[in-house]
Amino acid sequence: SFAIPANWPGVYYTARTTERLRGTAPLAVESIVLVRNGEQLNIPVAWGTTTWTIDLSLGPDSNELEIFGFGLEGELIGSTSFTIVSTAGWQPPVVADVDPGFGPVQGGVQVDVTGSQFRAGARVFFGSTESTQVAVASAAEIRAAAPPGSAGMVAVRVQNPDNQSGERAAAFEYLAPRSFLRGDATGDGEVDLADAVRILFFLFTDGSLIQCLDAADTDNGGSVNLTDAVAILNYLFKG
Repeated sequence: SFAIPANWPGVYYTARTTERLRGTAPLAVESIVLVRNGEQLNIPVAWGTTTWTIDLSLGPDSNELEIFGFGLEGELIGSTSFTIVSTAGWQPPVVADVDPGFGPVQGGVQVDVTGSQFRAGARVFFGSTESTQVAVASAAEIRAAAPPGSAGMVAVRVQNPDNQSGERAAAFEYLAPRSFLRGDATGDGEVDLADAVRILFFLFTDGSLIQCLDAADTDNGGSVNLTDAVAILNYLFKG
């Protein structure tokens, strides 16, 4: 075989700026070529009888490495590849905002987490529960599916592969199931003036989020429109 030790993962994280690579190679291997991010490196190799050692200076962030072993006639004997990510200089992630800031206790809602210093491979936690669906879009944005939780507010925490983390306290609210109430646009279990105002904001200003459009459809007309707000006002003030 020609390989680095079998217990190395496919992606290795280190806070160092240099790493010593060690591996084994059959006697037929006469030379080793190391390629990093597509570029061949001219680095000395220290040989044992069937072992080799390379002291590698790491570039920032991801170092995608390929190692080739060649025989006396230049024939390829074997190769291996892996990635070393240098986390030297990484700063802790910062969670600035979570949108939407609420969802059902059964989980599943897609949440956009914005901030800074997010890294590929970051993990997202809602309270103490880790999201199983995380996509790091950039250093400033992550999309994660909220896992199941219990009713109430929880912090949202981002943890980078170097184990540094940052969180926003009380950033996400798990909502307990409520009985359906037509006209309850705010989802607070009552029909009052706030529901009419929420519908008007939804229609004419910033499109405020309504959790249940069917509940906001006060007159059961099949859509949310001005007549739904009027119906609530008539109910409240005309009886």
